[in-house]
Amino acid sequence: MSQPYRAGADIGGTFTDLIVVNTETGDFSIGKVSRLRMIRRERSKRD
Repeated sequence: MSQPYRAGADIGGTFTDLIVVNTETGDFSIGKVSRLRMIRRERSKRD
């Protein structure tokens, strides 16, 4: 059975952009996350 979803990410300097596409319907969702927020979250997990 094939998976109807594909995902991609663009990890840039300030933001990380994300996309998920349902290949059967063409529906998609996009998101943008601040890279600084991600770094702070990772640091807080280590402390």
